[in-house]
Amino acid sequence: MRHITLLGEAKTQWAKFLAQNIPKTSKKRTTILLGSANQILLSLLLKITGKKIIWLAQKHTPGLFLKFFSTFADAIIAPNQFIETGWLSDGVSSQKIHLIYPVCEFNEEERASRAPNMSMCYDGSENTNEKISSVIKGVKLANEIIGPIKITINCQRKNKNNLEWLVEKLNMKKNTIIMSSKTNEWIKSSDIYIYSSAQKNEPPMSIIQAMTFAKPIIAENNQASREFLKQKENAVLIDNPNAEMISQAIINLYRNEKWMKSMSKKNFLFAKEKFSQKIFNNKINELFS
Repeated sequence: MRHITLLGEAKTQWAKFLAQNIPKTSKKRTTILLGSANQILLSLLLKITGKKIIWLAQKHTPGLFLKFFSTFADAIIAPNQFIETGWLSDGVSSQKIHLIYPVCEFNEEERASRAPNMSMCYDGSENTNEKISSVIKGVKLANEIIGPIKITINCQRKNKNNLEWLVEKLNMKKNTIIMSSKTNEWIKSSDIYIYSSAQKNEPPMSIIQAMTFAKPIIAENNQASREFLKQKENAVLIDNPNAEMISQAIINLYRNEKWMKSMSKKNFLFAKEKFSQKIFNNKINELFS
């Protein structure tokens, strides 16, 4: 067995989670390149030395230079469909691109239930105040109709003070927890996961982590969410969600416990088929063979 070398830095959530599960050895001398500079500068040189070259894609589209130098790569790993479709649309060969999802932490299968005091969670790490405000207002409106609801917002540490000010302005301090956590406990302890993003980029890793924890999901209907979610099957998808739409989605789920449980089960089963260690190992072993 030969040692696998990783050169470069994983800068996105998807790349970080994927890179940390890459095996240490393979049958062939293999180098995995991360970052555009390494992929452009080192691919030809390493190819001449006889090593197998694998790229881990992090950008949505490669652009002209990356597309040219990708011809020297033996394979390109796309950690989600958002990146895969971007590279394919730029003309990179489909034979080179391999869609391999990162491995996620799993709970034993849970069933969602209509708890007396419901709790929501929301990933605010990459979102604007406008989006976050709509989610908080939506929870507040639902709270006025169906009773006590709490929401946990996970954010970047640098944005925490700004969010605390926003929550106080919306008079939701008693119902809101703001944290900057690198673990998944904020998802695990919630009843429903909410996703809404103003940016046209890959979804947060937390959306698939919510699926592995069997959480019902309320999500903005966009390209990123549709990779994993289907309307009324395993999520409530909303076009350009505002506070009233989010509130109504929460109320509808609360009033239909059977639907919540069905959504919970479907998310868990989908995650088991896509994000387990076994599935990851099978795809990686096939790629490195």
